[in-house]
Amino acid sequence: VKLRKLSYMLQSLIDSEWLILVAAVGKNLISIVLLNHCLACLWFGVGVSQGSEGWVSRFDLSVAEVGEQYLVSLQWSMSQFTPGASTVQPTTVPERLVAVSVLAVAMVIATCFV
Repeated sequence: VKLRKLSYMLQSLIDSEWLILVAAVGKNLISIVLLNHCLACLWFGVGVSQGSEGWVSRFDLSVAEVGEQYLVSLQWSMSQFTPGASTVQPTTVPERLVAVSVLAVAMVIATCFV
């Protein structure tokens, strides 16, 4: 609630319609990036929890650097919101459940930007 009030206060101080548009686009972009970060962490966590059957082990990422693990997870997450593809696919039932849930969320969010 306080963040929303701060946002409205800042918008009232900006006298340029262009800057208001840039701020709105920036706010949406930050929201999507944060959501994708959370989904990437969830996706990686589910993959690790599945042991040798999970996507993390199947793609030999269990011994990879943390940065590479994060980037692969983030790429998967972001590809759910775009027509882009990811080479990482769910291999277990819990992974498929997460993947389908994320696709449903992505469809709803995508309709907000059309």
